[in-house]
Amino acid sequence: MTYSNWLTELIESPEVKQEFNKEALYPIFLAAQSLKLDDKTLKPSFFNIGYKQFLMELVKKFNNNRNYTKVTIGIMTKNQEDKIQDTIEKSLDFCDCLIVVDTGSTDSTVDKIKELKYEKIKLYDIPWFDDFAGMRNKIKELNDNKWLFFIDSDELIDNKENFQLLKNSLNLIDILSDGYPVSLQIKQWASKFSSFSFIDRIIRKNDHTAFYGKVHEGVYALEGNLIPVHFDFQIRNTGLEDGEMKKFDKKNKYKKLTLELLSEDPDNPRWISNMTNPDSKTTFNELKEYANFLKRGFLINPKKGITLSNLRESEYLHSILVKYLLTNLTTQENDKVITESHVALKKFPQSTFILFIYHMGKYQKNLQEKALLYEELLIDIGSLDIDEAEEVSQQKQDLIESLVVKYMFDFHDYSSVKELISEISDTAALENIQFEKNVINFLFNSSSNMK
Repeated sequence: MTYSNWLTELIESPEVKQEFNKEALYPIFLAAQSLKLDDKTLKPSFFNIGYKQFLMELVKKFNNNRNYTKVTIGIMTKNQEDKIQDTIEKSLDFCDCLIVVDTGSTDSTVDKIKELKYEKIKLYDIPWFDDFAGMRNKIKELNDNKWLFFIDSDELIDNKENFQLLKNSLNLIDILSDGYPVSLQIKQWASKFSSFSFIDRIIRKNDHTAFYGKVHEGVYALEGNLIPVHFDFQIRNTGLEDGEMKKFDKKNKYKKLTLELLSEDPDNPRWISNMTNPDSKTTFNELKEYANFLKRGFLINPKKGITLSNLRESEYLHSILVKYLLTNLTTQENDKVITESHVALKKFPQSTFILFIYHMGKYQKNLQEKALLYEELLIDIGSLDIDEAEEVSQQKQDLIESLVVKYMFDFHDYSSVKELISEISDTAALENIQFEKNVINFLFNSSSNMK
């Protein structure tokens, strides 16, 4: 996406278009579109300096800094012989230097790296210890360039833009942040999923920042207040694929490290947000415990209900809230899901995730009610004496069976629907299920053609 912010609006204003050379501002405009610039921390007050002088100085600094905006990409790897070359080769076009740290591979990973004859690549060997932040900080010590960009060995740069736009965006942030420590949060897309997370991956050498957290690590400032900036740069994470998860036992490893972090800081929303999600083997009681655990991360008072005034503000609020609502959706507490997601939508009206949960709760509630009505119908039908019912009604059971067809269809029992439809001959009954009959004919005819 492209961001609209105070700088893009300023550059597009009629006054600026009239007074400034378009070509001089164009690279700055493109860079600004890729950044979510905060009005509070990155926007000048224009009190002591007018917009005209600001833009003139911005253009001058932007052009002067271009040659000094150097980027290092840092990659740590272990036993990734099938992936490492692809990761490196897709990264080379986006850096001036590429540091690869092998943390103890026992396969051919190191040989695969050495096969790549590029001057940019620098290979180091640092033994692994169970602290992802600590390992990233080790790589940080090896960097000589202004900017350091971290890529994992199971990730691929999936960006359509070029290296120059990356450099221009970093150059712009360098000028606007004016000495304040920054962390650029890029979009990490989960392979085979349509979702992404903003993750801290680009830091500036002289900012006195460091990574923290044994897993799901973030960035903090050793001095001053950190300014996190969303940057529309995209990478694709293949590490969540089943093969990778099993190969490195990631689920258990990440859970163990997250529990260690929670033992030190039990109410930290970052660690609560990143706790390993339940799976299909999780019991109902375990799901309820997990939901109560999540409340600590997004409610001011976990003992009270979800209200706008009780929501605990943090950058992880949306993530934890979604996990909580999904957990209740899984346990089919539909009335609760509908009520609480309605409140959540007031906080996040643009969240398609919460909108899905809200309407899925309604859908599940509707199915539950239909299931009860269907059961009641079958009980009533079962109480009939077929012969006597035919005599009294002066018709066969086709009409009531057409209603059974509708329920079966709603529950996707298509084979039974097909069989029951074939037994119905009454014109009125067939008219009642004309839609269902057409769909079933299409489904089974399509299936036959595919064979």
